[in-house]
Amino acid sequence: MECYELQLYSYASFKDALAAGSSSPARQKLSQLKWVSRPTKLRLCTWKACARKAGGRSLDVEGDQNQKKNEEGPLKGLAPLVVVGSANADIYVEIDRLPAPGETIAAHAGRTLPGGKGANQAACAAHLSHPTFFVGQVGEDAHGNLLRQSLRTYGVNLEYLNSVTEPTGHAVVMLQPGGQNSIIIVGGANVSWTRTKNTSSHFSPHIQQLICGAGAILLQREIPDIVNIEAAKIACSANVPVILDVGGADTPIPEEFLQYVSVLSPNETELARLTGAPVNTIEDCIQAARQCQKMLFGP
Repeated sequence: MECYELQLYSYASFKDALAAGSSSPARQKLSQLKWVSRPTKLRLCTWKACARKAGGRSLDVEGDQNQKKNEEGPLKGLAPLVVVGSANADIYVEIDRLPAPGETIAAHAGRTLPGGKGANQAACAAHLSHPTFFVGQVGEDAHGNLLRQSLRTYGVNLEYLNSVTEPTGHAVVMLQPGGQNSIIIVGGANVSWTRTKNTSSHFSPHIQQLICGAGAILLQREIPDIVNIEAAKIACSANVPVILDVGGADTPIPEEFLQYVSVLSPNETELARLTGAPVNTIEDCIQAARQCQKMLFGP
């Protein structure tokens, strides 16, 4: 079955806005509505497709080579992407069925992989050689080390990834035959943001300066809304585009948050939840997307 990917920006407009800086008129193009037929759900970071459109730059360079490529490669001098968001360790277990209350069962296999919507966005952007900073929190534990190592491998700048006393956020994904899965999420460090010492802000002056100098800021809803709102407000004050991946919390997006968002990126399920409209056909989705545009930009 074909799904459709809804982009509230075109890749060319997004690239032009980043290249020209936050003061460019190209930023206005980010509100354009574009449909792309593709057998995948909507996601903000369809970075492999973007890589092909960007000239097929290699996605196979790792470790220190990626760091050096981001600093000295063809995109040197571009305003960076700043991702503020979540980092999770995803613990996968393969089972035949869910255990009954009080029952212990054995899994066929298990593995722990780096994840989290914010960390995924940062890794994908850096993997394209674009200078990328990740602002987030992990615990002082093995999962935190796993995430740091993985993000560093992709070339993400981790100067503003903080270590906190709370455990690293993680998810337990129970995979069953036939593709069914059940997921339990532990927010941990992702939901344990505190205000910086002697200030009312969740961000240090250095992070605020970083956001103000970004080409765009990428957000998701796996960290507290109050943190996202502050990040979006800082970006908006400097005319930096704010791109929100709706995935994460299934609660309504605060109106205060929406007023700072330049680009909204929902998948089909999230689009239906945001608008209360059906998304069964292409026309349904277009109408629902127009409702989203009105939420952001008015009638």
